[in-house]
Amino acid sequence: MRFVLYKFLLFALICFLGITLSYAWQLNTVSQHKLVNAGVSFYEFAAIEKKTFPILVDVVVLKNNQYHAGLFIQREDNIQSTLDIASYNNAFLATNGGYYREGFLVNGLLIDQGKLRLGLVENSLLSSVITIDKNGQISILDKDQNYKNAYYAFQAGPVLMKNNEIQKVENTRISKRVIYAETTNNHLMVFFIDSATLQQSANVIKAITAQLNFHVTRAVNFDGGIAAAFVLRQIVTPIIYPEYVPVKSVVYFKLTENEIGKNR
Repeated sequence: MRFVLYKFLLFALICFLGITLSYAWQLNTVSQHKLVNAGVSFYEFAAIEKKTFPILVDVVVLKNNQYHAGLFIQREDNIQSTLDIASYNNAFLATNGGYYREGFLVNGLLIDQGKLRLGLVENSLLSSVITIDKNGQISILDKDQNYKNAYYAFQAGPVLMKNNEIQKVENTRISKRVIYAETTNNHLMVFFIDSATLQQSANVIKAITAQLNFHVTRAVNFDGGIAAAFVLRQIVTPIIYPEYVPVKSVVYFKLTENEIGKNR
């Protein structure tokens, strides 16, 4: 578990090291790990801008076809934590999924195991569709793109980056953020950002992806705040940011059979 004290200690360390603050975002790499050969990597950054407290960012980078994603839809009479769902499915990574509304119902589109459960909702927030195909590969689409052949699908938003350009987002609330980004070189990036506005999050993602030499096709915000959850297991020190309210859906990631074989 991470505690607020960690942020203060990190800030003190950064200042002690003499990192110069300016108007642009400065990135300090806290740690970097290869989790599964070259297929899955994990980074921790502290992002700093002038007159702002450091924003801590956890990033998992997944190469296509070296992971298998699934979507778990919860029932109101049998709520489980994201950590429990990750453990049950032997997943190395799990996050909360899309938004939900009153009555613990999915807000927007839902395709579950190839069956359309709920139709697309037209609003400015849910501006993107997240799809998972039968091979467990995730795609981030505009809501007017074809998603009907997806094995799983749900809506998310708003879009924070498109064609490697930051999008303007009208939002000033500081919250925990879960954000997925798709790149042009066949990678999926999963971000957990601690305490930032959506516009700050977009700027930080742009800085991180530029430093890691990724070109982002789309980056989209998932449900955040007290519903934000991020679980990274099967490493020496698991990273667990739990949700503080029940979440309707959980996206989880397992290793492909090829990657499991490599690590035996």
